[in-house]
Amino acid sequence: MVQKKQTQKEPEVTSPPSPRELVETLKEMIEEAESMIIHTATHQVDETVEELREQLQEKIDHLKATYQQAEERVIGVAAATDNTIRQKPYQSLGLAAGIGVIIGLLLNRRH
Repeated sequence: MVQKKQTQKEPEVTSPPSPRELVETLKEMIEEAESMIIHTATHQVDETVEELREQLQEKIDHLKATYQQAEERVIGVAAATDNTIRQKPYQSLGLAAGIGVIIGLLLNRRH
């Protein structure tokens, strides 16, 4: 049998990177790190903005419901007042005049 001669590969001798190559590699690493930071920060900001948007929408919905309840109450009170004034116009006129006199006296005292 013929034996094949095993050849050993000699390790390649590489020269150390030049300072310029080191600087370029460092720049690439910094750019990659910045990109990762920006991506992470942007993702976190997006999540925070979405949470705030949801909270704001909940507050707006609550305010709309509160406004609607207040509007219904005001309409109810206005209707009751209108009804009372129509049923008792002279008493309502006297009450309004009395309230006007009291307000006038209070304002006159301030000056």
